[in-house]
Amino acid sequence: MNFFEHQDRAKQKTTHLVLLFGLGVLALIASVSAIVVFAFASLDANTAYLFQTEGARALLAPEVLTLLYTVGAGVIVIVLLGMFFKNMQLKGGGKNVAESLGGRLLNPNTQDPHERRALNVVEEMAIASGIGVPPVYLLEEEGINAFAAGYGQHDAVIGLTRGCITHLNRDELQGVIAHEFSHIFHGDMRLNMRLVAWLYGIILIGLIGRIVFRLAASSGRSRGKNDNKAPILIAGVALIVAGYAGSFFGGLIRAALSRQREYLADASAVQYTRNPIGIAGALKKIGASSHGTALKSSGASEFSHLFFGEALPSGFLGLMATHPPLNERIKRIEPGWDGSFATPSSQTPKQSTKTHLNGKSIATAAVLAALGQVGEIHEQNLHDAQTLLSHYDPLLLNAAHEPLLAQVLMYGLLQSKDSAIRLAQHALLKEKISHLPEAKTLLLHLETLETEHILPLVELSLPALKTLSATQQNTFEHTLKTLIKIDGKVNALEWSVYTILTQSFKGKAPQSGHKTLLTCKAHAQMALSVLAHASCHKTASAFTHAFEKLDIGTLELLKESQLDFRQLEHALEALLALQPKYKQRLLEAMVACVGFDGTVNPHEIQLLKAMALCLGVGLPPLIANA
Repeated sequence: MNFFEHQDRAKQKTTHLVLLFGLGVLALIASVSAIVVFAFASLDANTAYLFQTEGARALLAPEVLTLLYTVGAGVIVIVLLGMFFKNMQLKGGGKNVAESLGGRLLNPNTQDPHERRALNVVEEMAIASGIGVPPVYLLEEEGINAFAAGYGQHDAVIGLTRGCITHLNRDELQGVIAHEFSHIFHGDMRLNMRLVAWLYGIILIGLIGRIVFRLAASSGRSRGKNDNKAPILIAGVALIVAGYAGSFFGGLIRAALSRQREYLADASAVQYTRNPIGIAGALKKIGASSHGTALKSSGASEFSHLFFGEALPSGFLGLMATHPPLNERIKRIEPGWDGSFATPSSQTPKQSTKTHLNGKSIATAAVLAALGQVGEIHEQNLHDAQTLLSHYDPLLLNAAHEPLLAQVLMYGLLQSKDSAIRLAQHALLKEKISHLPEAKTLLLHLETLETEHILPLVELSLPALKTLSATQQNTFEHTLKTLIKIDGKVNALEWSVYTILTQSFKGKAPQSGHKTLLTCKAHAQMALSVLAHASCHKTASAFTHAFEKLDIGTLELLKESQLDFRQLEHALEALLALQPKYKQRLLEAMVACVGFDGTVNPHEIQLLKAMALCLGVGLPPLIANA
């Protein structure tokens, strides 16, 4: 099953969630209605007489039906309000989850060796998969645990506990982080975020019940015994009971949707790292640890299904367990496991084919093969990512981890090859970066940066740039735009860098894929026309060859005068909502377009990767192998 099929399955799981949630709400309505009707039948003489004379048929009496409709409507309103409130709380994506759990954003330039190692592993995984490097948050917890949170790749964060980064060796930590990246790729994060909001709506009923009951009880004591507070007290008790029922149903829903995904993520981690001893060793250390995966954070119960391991006790008979038993997880990875939690020595994955960064073109077939690896991390991808990182000057890597200097890097990537235009750009930047002594040296280094190093450097800089305030981000974006406009035109490199940066700042949840290529025909025409004009001299033939692969009829290549990168951005926003299978077909057509002459050069790869990221798809490193 590839990345796009996993995305389709995630949509199906959302449908299952809707059905389970609907059943949970119906169960709540039934339980609250039963309590309210029973209570009023006990306290109200008219209602009691009605049930004594009519029996079950009394439920069809107008006054009882009105009561039932009122209760049902009240439950639905409370649930919807709870969902809306929690959705607003989680609007910021993974960052909000991490902070609500007490997480601290790791400083990219940290000198702590455990924190530095964790950041390095996350960077390697992100570069290997072709997505932006997610920010890493640290939870000061002794338990060995981790999580991935967010609505998509644009706002994903990785969370790690102190126990995780200190007690695990590098291979074990890599296995845990690979497990969390699997949740990012497979669409689990978005489902998990929805689950948090929807379950809060159910649980909110119990919280409101407690408040209503306490207010009624205290009001009765303060005004004397003559006030009849029985109906309010009954409503409070009904909501409290329903709240416990809601917690029970919510736990079952959470458990039902979570367990199988953990098995899949474990298997994916082994596939990504080619080192089963890594993740198996992490699971064994959890079994041997007195702290296990337990968390003390007050938010752990709300987000328990996001974690690598069980964050809380699983309750009676393990019905509420969001994760499979530890023993079963280990046996699936090591079928011959003897049950001992002693961890063997880590095994370093074998070295793969040597990679050379030579700036050569890559065969179209190789790029199509890489497209088939989207959402996966192969041994070669990890090796390529490590090779890319090793080729950077340490000065650039350090700058990418510091917010002010990361801005200088992005400015430097937009330097024109034309000396006159570059002088004008430097004049614009002078007052903005003159207070940074390293700026001039960084700009000089960037003038000779290899093409294949550009987008990975942008991805490495994202965590630092995301720490800028909203005002700083606006100023940064305005400066980028001004630099680009100095020569009066926008080229593919400028568009790629600017778009990736601005998309990462938007923090907007991606739309659920529902559109077809036929409804997005004009948008596909715009995207393929831009690629055709940027790729080779046979632009019309390349466009026609690519568009035919979409199987949605024919359209003509747009002229260069009709192309506009602003319109391209709008087109890609529309194409982001394609159903996964159609998005896969579009990306294959894009590769066919740039690779019409049989090869894809580094500039074409750069544009292709940027457009793929705008579609929510990260392409693995595409560099020549010898």
